[in-house]
Amino acid sequence: MEILSKYAAADTDLTLRICNYFLTKLKEEKLEKFFFEEEVMPLYKEVTVPMEELGVDLDIPLLEKTREEISIDLEKNRRIVINSILSTAEAKEWVVDTALQTFPPSNKGNWAQNLITLYSLPIPRSEKTGKYSLTRKVIDELEESNIKQFLLTGDLKLLDDLEVVRISMSMWKDLNEGEYVNIQSKKHLGEIAFDYMGIKPLTKTPKGQDKFDMEMLEELSKSHDWANNLRVYNKLGKIKSTYIDRFLDGQEDGKYFFYFKQNGTVSGRYGSDAQQLPKPKEEGDDVPIIVHYNNLVRSFLIAGKGRKVIDADYESLEPHCFASVSGDEGLQDIFNNGWDFYSTIAIKTEKLDEQRDKYPNGVSPDKKAPNFLKKIDPSKRNQAKGYALGIAYGMEAYALSKGLEISQKDAEVLVDGYLNGFPKLKEWRINSREQVKQHGFIVNRVGRIRHLPKAKQIYSKYGEQILDWRFRKELSERYGTEAVTQLYRDYKNAMNNCLNYQLQSLAAAVVNRAAIQINRKLNELGIDGRVQAQVHDQLLINVPEDVAEQLKPIIQELMENTTKLPGVTLKAPPEIANNWFEGH
Repeated sequence: MEILSKYAAADTDLTLRICNYFLTKLKEEKLEKFFFEEEVMPLYKEVTVPMEELGVDLDIPLLEKTREEISIDLEKNRRIVINSILSTAEAKEWVVDTALQTFPPSNKGNWAQNLITLYSLPIPRSEKTGKYSLTRKVIDELEESNIKQFLLTGDLKLLDDLEVVRISMSMWKDLNEGEYVNIQSKKHLGEIAFDYMGIKPLTKTPKGQDKFDMEMLEELSKSHDWANNLRVYNKLGKIKSTYIDRFLDGQEDGKYFFYFKQNGTVSGRYGSDAQQLPKPKEEGDDVPIIVHYNNLVRSFLIAGKGRKVIDADYESLEPHCFASVSGDEGLQDIFNNGWDFYSTIAIKTEKLDEQRDKYPNGVSPDKKAPNFLKKIDPSKRNQAKGYALGIAYGMEAYALSKGLEISQKDAEVLVDGYLNGFPKLKEWRINSREQVKQHGFIVNRVGRIRHLPKAKQIYSKYGEQILDWRFRKELSERYGTEAVTQLYRDYKNAMNNCLNYQLQSLAAAVVNRAAIQINRKLNELGIDGRVQAQVHDQLLINVPEDVAEQLKPIIQELMENTTKLPGVTLKAPPEIANNWFEGH
């Protein structure tokens, strides 16, 4: 007991010391009010704990029915995948080669068993073992043939090449449970794709071997039917295992309890399995069967008897954040005028409104306009989706060229066009990076701090030269390539983190503080309701059915006005629903 008591006392003492250390740090950085009154602790006590305790009602009958249906569809799609792979000449060649390599003529017993099956020889099975009774008497009664001689002698020379192939193929198929190719085996798929189809891998394993992964599959699905079929099969399997099976197997009395890890990210956003729920898809987003099952997932999560879910989701929250933080009037005009975000970005970045030869009637970001960009040139808007957020978050030309699959020169034109089109955004990026270089930290709009000390240290010692590959090459001769490369990565990451942190942490604060105020308002009104979950920029509030309608304007007011963003007006129109899908 004396040893245990000393251990317990030491543990308590250490915890107290850590507590006192961080209390001092909070005071030094003037974060006491932020931590205890404004966000961190109120969020934990008033929102996080109640969310985890409340849980979510499940539609068990729908889940069970869907599990049966998707299991049938999975088996159908498995057959489609296998048949589509084996329809290619390269895969057929792989099967034969692999079968012959896997089964050299050494195990004569297995070969004999397969020969009997292939040639339907009249040999009985043992009642005890189920294997063929290869007694001398039984074999002697067979008609004279090379097969008979093989069974008597085990001499493989008696078999011709075709028979060897047929036996090997049969055994290979048996090994793979009735199929030649195991579509769950990345080894099988990699050998077929890389060794026989001649497809170049995108990445390699740490050991230098060609790597067949989901990224590779997504790329191949664009040009190979078998790969697209496999992509569909894998997605169906993920929906079943990740959601349907997890909900059914993990439910407690018809409820599922999500976890909400409040300190899981540096931005203040929740780390939660609820964040992993698939986003609703529209017709045309994917093949119909994927859209169908994908959209069923949120339908499993229901309000419960006599209750409703109020679904409130911020519209373009992070773009609103960087429009406000940057102070750029051009960005703010997008939201204040109700323009389409991606269309506006494309028009400004590429100066589409000046290209009268291509757009004689001009282009507009207004959804109601006859020359709305999405209508007259959707490809430009789609491309903008690939860089609209990325460049604001610090993406440079090289990364953009890879993401959009364009030349680096074209990517540079896009980056320059974007930043020149929104000059205050460009200025904000520069000022934010200067702050980190000089002080080693960045502060967001509501006072949350992120320390990035390595950036200050590296800049103090090497300046911007660390970005110059020629300088890094010289430095590598003194300190080694690995060490210098790590310095470069640390600096680049810090330069980007100081940007995306400000925006993502501000977005998190907007959602978190709205959740606090909503629960407080429900308590104030004496209503048996509370925030049930946070999913990205969306709050799901579970309330009694008879008060749902009157709560809509109250919740909208709190969502849009709890945290004000200068220059823009937040929008989060709530919807009343029976489950988590209906609100979309």
